[in-house]
Amino acid sequence: MQSIRNLSLKNTIEPPVKFLYNHNDQTFPGVISVDNRPLREQRGYDGEDFFFFHYPDPESVPVRKALFRDYCRVIVPVDGDLLFRVEGRTFPLQSWDVLLLTENDIAKADGDSGNTEYYEVGIKPAFLLKLSLPGNNLRTCFEQASESKRHVLRPEGEYLTRLQYCLDNLEKAYTGSEFGCKISSHAYLMLLLVWVNRCFAAGMDGIFPQDTEISRVVDYIDEHLADDLLIDRLAERFGFSKYTLMHRFKEQTGFAVHHYILQKRLRKIHALILKGYPFMEASARCGFSDYSCFVRAFTKYYGLSPRKYYERLKRQGRL
Repeated sequence: MQSIRNLSLKNTIEPPVKFLYNHNDQTFPGVISVDNRPLREQRGYDGEDFFFFHYPDPESVPVRKALFRDYCRVIVPVDGDLLFRVEGRTFPLQSWDVLLLTENDIAKADGDSGNTEYYEVGIKPAFLLKLSLPGNNLRTCFEQASESKRHVLRPEGEYLTRLQYCLDNLEKAYTGSEFGCKISSHAYLMLLLVWVNRCFAAGMDGIFPQDTEISRVVDYIDEHLADDLLIDRLAERFGFSKYTLMHRFKEQTGFAVHHYILQKRLRKIHALILKGYPFMEASARCGFSDYSCFVRAFTKYYGLSPRKYYERLKRQGRL
C-alpha cells in the first residue's frame, strides 16, 4: 500500500498544464499575470459550476496567498507534502491525503508548499445539491468535516485506488475536446464525490495534534463574532500576554488575530445573506457596529460593494 500512496502521476500526463479553466464546454490555458498568478484566480469564478486543477510541473505552480471563495474544495497532494492552516488548525498533508473545505472555511496554504504536485477540485454548493439525490447529499462530507474539524482524510486500500482512478479520469474528461467530455467530467466528478463521502463515513481521517490553548481561542472567536473581540481582552481571558497570543495564534492559524476575526465575520455575513438577511442586519449580527466600516471591509474582501454583490447573487439565482 505504501507504494500506491507514494505513486506520482507527474510523468504520466503530457504536456504539463499550468492552469486550466472551462467555459462553454471548452478548456483554455490560463493567463499568468505580472505577479505570476492566473488572472482568473485573482478574480475568482463567477460562472463555472466547478473547476479542476492539476499542477504536475513544480516550476509552473503559481504563488497563492488565498484559496477560492464560494466553492467547496477537494485538495489532494500527489508527490510531496502540503501544509494547510484551516479554521485555526494546522494540517500537514502527505501524498494522497484529501483536504475538504466548505465555501465558509478560512484556509491558507503554507508559503513553502509551492513545489508540490497536487490536484484541486472546486464545486459550487448549489451544483453539489443539483448533483445530489434524496438521501445521497454529496455536500455531506464537506459540512461534517467543517463541523467536526476533521478536514483531512487519509484513504487506504480500495478507497485510495478509486480516488486515484476518479482524479485521473476527471482530468482527462475536463481537459478533453471530444464529444461528451462535459458529460464525462460531470460523471467522474460525481463518482469522486461519492468515494470521498464514503471515505469520510468510514472514518479514514488523519490525526493532527494541535495547540489546544490556541484552538480554544479560535473556538471562542467563532462563537462570539457579535462581541467586541479586542486582542487585549482575548489575551486576558485565556491567560496570555498580548504578544504571546499574537505570536502563537499566527503560528498555528497562519493569520494575525484581527485578520482572522475579520475574515470570519465576513464569511458569516455572507452565509447570512444567502439565508435572506439584509446586509445591515447581517453585519450588525457579526460585530460591525459601523455600517460604513463594514462596506469598506466587504468591498475589499469580495471585490464588489455589498449592493453590487447582492445584484450578482440575484443574477446567479442564489437569492
